[in-house]
Amino acid sequence: MAWDRLVMGNPELQYIEIAVSDVPEAEHPALAVFDPADAGFAARITVYRWALELRADTPGHLGDLLQDVLTEQAGVFLGVAPQDLDGAYPRV
Repeated sequence: MAWDRLVMGNPELQYIEIAVSDVPEAEHPALAVFDPADAGFAARITVYRWALELRADTPGHLGDLLQDVLTEQAGVFLGVAPQDLDGAYPRV
C-alpha cells in the first residue's frame, strides 16, 4: 500500500522490485537500500524489516516509517527530493 501510492503518482516506479530482508549486512547498516538495474537485473529496493521494527514504537509509527523510507529510496531512483514525491514527507 505504501509503495502503491508512490507508483500511482510516478508510473516509472512500477519497474522497481521491492524486496524484504530481515537484517542488513553488518558492514552496511540501513533501513533500506536501492540497487539500480544492472546486467539484466531489475532495479530493487530492499527493506530491512527488523531494522524498521526496532525503530518503530507502534504499528502506526512503523507504517509511517516505512512510507518515509520507500519515499526516500524512490527519490534516489528518480533523482528527486523525497518531498517532491510525497507532500507528507517526512512523517517521522
